[in-house]
Amino acid sequence: MKKAKILSGVLLLCFSSPLISQAATLDVRGGYRSGSHAYETRLKVSEGWQNGWWASMESNTWNTIHDNKKENAALNDVQVEVNYAIKLDDQWTVRPGMLTHFSSNGTRYGPYVKLSWDATKDLNFGIRYRYDWKAYRQQDLSGDMSRDNVHRWDGYVTYHINSDFTFAWQTTLYSKQNDYRYANHKKWATENAFVLQYHMTPDI
Repeated sequence: MKKAKILSGVLLLCFSSPLISQAATLDVRGGYRSGSHAYETRLKVSEGWQNGWWASMESNTWNTIHDNKKENAALNDVQVEVNYAIKLDDQWTVRPGMLTHFSSNGTRYGPYVKLSWDATKDLNFGIRYRYDWKAYRQQDLSGDMSRDNVHRWDGYVTYHINSDFTFAWQTTLYSKQNDYRYANHKKWATENAFVLQYHMTPDI
């Protein structure tokens, strides 16, 4: 119930501006983390508005076939995201945003800023910095209870195939801030993900 209220609030915030909507989008992502050897599957529904607002809701599942006992299970996790596009010119856009992640462990917040460049009408490149802050504490390597916060840098290549489909490649570098390690015994790990987006509705 609490998650539903939060999502409703996010969507109401976006709808409070003029109702000029872009396409509602469904995207499916498959990702692989080098640090934990875990495979991720994501289902995401998003909606953008020509007033600059964008919002999404997604669910993740992890396939920890390599017995990753230190990797948090993400079954039935829910994530809500909202951002606002600031056009610098015809090609460059800055998007400050906030991601809120709900899991059985607690809530994680991820403020971020993304810079993107439209190389052509169909090809886009982007970079993003996000800081993942956990509202809950976990035991670190020293045995203390601390927050497993993470710095992350993302790179994007997005190609608009046609009016129905968009393909994207995302590469991510994670770096733990405090006394924690990934399953590769390092403070950093990488992830590469491929995304196929389906535009469920035409632009309005």
